[in-house]
Amino acid sequence: MKIAANKRSISPFLIYLPAVLAGLLIVSWVLAGLQSSGGFSSADQYLDGSLNRTGANTGLLIEDLQDRLQADPDDWQAYSQLGLAYLQKARETGDPTYYQKAGEAIERSLSLEPEDYVSTSAAGALALARHDFHAALDWGERARKINPNRP
Repeated sequence: MKIAANKRSISPFLIYLPAVLAGLLIVSWVLAGLQSSGGFSSADQYLDGSLNRTGANTGLLIEDLQDRLQADPDDWQAYSQLGLAYLQKARETGDPTYYQKAGEAIERSLSLEPEDYVSTSAAGALALARHDFHAALDWGERARKINPNRP
């Protein structure tokens, strides 16, 4: 009785795979080095700049909208945008006092323009943030009546 030798062969794919991966890695390092010449030189610079990309912009937007409303107190669109900006600020900071400010701005916008879709939707978003789901549904249905073609 002959016992067959158990011969295992390695697929050519497995032989070339590490070489291809190493080549791709080297190429990506070279390309990353070429691209980074105009980008951030360190993680600290990236993190320092992140403040301008997040909360600071919302704060500046709020200031700009407040200035706009001082110039024109009947600008219902600015009130609507201010309400949405306060909602965003509440998300960024976790400070629930911004919900009260958002509510006041949205209420003022709706008092000036009751059929405004954005303000109506913002009121629904505020209700959701406050976990008042029944009110949010009511606001959503109102918004759909105002603009039935909006998905």
